[in-house]
Amino acid sequence: MACVGCARTGGEVFQPTLNTALRVTADDAVGQTFRPAGDVVTGIDVHTAAYDLLPDADGALTVTLRERVGGPALAVATVPGRAVGEAVWAEATFDPPVAVDTPTVAFDVTWDGRTPLALWANVPPEDVDARVRLVNDPYPGGELLVDDGRAAGDLAFRVRGGGGSGAALAQLGEVVASTGNRLADRPQFALVWLALLGGAVALAVTGLRGSRPSGAPRRR
Repeated sequence: MACVGCARTGGEVFQPTLNTALRVTADDAVGQTFRPAGDVVTGIDVHTAAYDLLPDADGALTVTLRERVGGPALAVATVPGRAVGEAVWAEATFDPPVAVDTPTVAFDVTWDGRTPLALWANVPPEDVDARVRLVNDPYPGGELLVDDGRAAGDLAFRVRGGGGSGAALAQLGEVVASTGNRLADRPQFALVWLALLGGAVALAVTGLRGSRPSGAPRRR
């Protein structure tokens, strides 16, 4: 499993781990449940894979935020085909921003285009005990969704919200402390994990600052 690191940024959760690409179509949705860090969600970014093809420029990637799995839509945002591609963060912005007042919300993603498209995810190996929490899992309160059904793992996605830098630092501390407890007996691996974590945080902050002004994948 390729682990870039795990962190929270902008007050919201950030999952940059990529190991499996899940194809999305107009009829086959992929999504995620998560716990918002604040009471507002301004957008959700998903990491796309295009099978080394130029995506259909007339296609549309649709991200729907819901108050629960399969529940009423709170907001819908569309990303044009020209803005998605191979190893690209597709930025879906909700206008206006969405106020959330439930502990856990969900979103699902569909793609309506002539070329295939997939979303990267962090999916545990089949031989991993489902009862054991993965070291690089920053989502104890979130689950991967495939066609509204719960599945093991998490999407690689970023939530943009109103938590602010203070919430980001506090949540990052929680992730480091939690993971540190599990890595105490593996000091060499812990040093590598912390180095990767620092790199992931730097990349996440850089990516979000840039967005504020406004191998072929396999099918599971």
